[in-house]
Formats: sequence, structure tokens, C-alpha cells
Amino acid sequence: MTCVLNFYGDRLENIDIVGKPEEKVLITRRGKSTDSRVINDEKKILAFSNSNLICGDLITRKTSKDNNSYFIIAKQATKECVECQGIRINAKATICRLDKQYDDVEYVGSTEEIILEDVPIYFKDVSANMKFYDAGLLKDTTKIIMVQDNIDIEELYRVKFNGANYQVDNIDVGRYENMLYIQLSEDTRATNE
Repeated sequence: MTCVLNFYGDRLENIDIVGKPEEKVLITRRGKSTDSRVINDEKKILAFSNSNLICGDLITRKTSKDNNSYFIIAKQATKECVECQGIRINAKATICRLDKQYDDVEYVGSTEEIILEDVPIYFKDVSANMKFYDAGLLKDTTKIIMVQDNIDIEELYRVKFNGANYQVDNIDVGRYENMLYIQLSEDTRATNE
């Protein structure tokens, strides 16, 4: 049986997969939407049936036009090929833990301890419209991020990106396979330098 990818040999491109050998895949836009977020951030990735791609993988395109990186957030395999959905990494974050400091029994403030730096994330702003249609969004949620599930992060940690501080309010481990879907609110907690 001939794989559909064999018909598109001139359009196949190499991708780097973190921790795995590179592969040849076909990358196209997801669907026919004219929404700029879909066009820019969401890709359909077709790979050969023996592909090592799994949900949660971080891939990077190696073309001269586009060196963007993507998380694989969905995968469906058939006899002929593997179809994946990728979402573009649009920021790098620093993850911190705030440790409370005490003088004997008196609370004197918090210090910020960096846990991880340059963590690839996908983020999006949360609008009032999103809150209206998604009852699972918390009242104070201003951003949603997605990270790989091997990242050391817990509720009440601080996430820093794009010059702002955010507090981790909720971590959903079940929405996406091998990924964490995290709700953030503005973090106004003061720290001792």
C-alpha cells in the first residue's frame, strides 16, 4: 500500500524532536479557518506510520523560512500515516517558588527561588467571552499556558514571561495527554530581595 505522504515528497521537511531522531513530515495549516491564531499557531503534521511522535513532544521545523517550535497536542494513527496537531511555542518562561521567611515565629516576607528558566510554553489571554463559555475557568484567571508534563510546577508557584509575573492557580493534568494546562492570575506578591 502506498502512503499518502509519498505523493508529497517535495513538500516533506525535516523536524527536530527533543530527545529523538529527526523525522520527515508534512506540515500544513490546520483546517480552512481564516482566524489568524489558527493560521499562525496551529498546524497539522502528517508523519509516516513508523513515526516516534507522541503527544507532548517538542518539535522544531528546520526550514529556512520557519524555525518555529511546536508542542504535539493530539495524535491519531492509521495504517497509512500518523496525523498530529501542533501548537506553536510563543514564549519562554521562568518558573519560581516563593519561600516564606520567618524570624523565630514572625513572618517577615518571601523570597523567590528560580526552579527552571527558558521553559517553552504556549500561552493565550483569557477574555470575558472565554469565561462565559468555559465554566471551568477561575474568576481571576488572566492567562492560560501549556507546558510539558515533566516540568516541575505546582499551584502557587510564580511563572514569569513577557515581563510580567503570574501565579499558578490551577493545573489540569487530564485535558491534554502528556501536557499540563495551567490557569494563571496576576501575581502581586511581594518578595524580599
